[in-house]
Formats: sequence, structure tokens, C-alpha cells
Amino acid sequence: MRTGLAEVCLDKPRAAWMPVGEFLSTLLQTVAQQRCRFLHDKISRPVEGKYRCWTCHREFETDW
Repeated sequence: MRTGLAEVCLDKPRAAWMPVGEFLSTLLQTVAQQRCRFLHDKISRPVEGKYRCWTCHREFETDW
């Protein structure tokens, strides 16, 4: 079945905003990363552009 140029899709358009669950997940990850950066002082040496916190085992990208 081929569609022509004059046909219109009548499906409900998707929302352009982020779902609440995804927003909360992203927010909690950001807060946890910032907490780790400010409170934990045991980090590994950078390996392949990443370093790891030995307290909570999060990985961070190097900024250089």
C-alpha cells in the first residue's frame, strides 16, 4: 500500500516533553553524581578518559 502526498496521518501526536519518570531518573542521577564529586575523595587514576570513585564506584569522564 502506497501513501500519496495528500494523505494525512490522524494518529495522536507525541508529546515533545520528557516523561515524568525519565525526568526523575535523570535528576536523581545528576544529584548523585554531584554528591559524589563533592563528598568522596578516593578516586582512581584516569584510564581511557574515565576515572572511578572507589567509594560509590561511579565512573566519570575526564574533562580534558
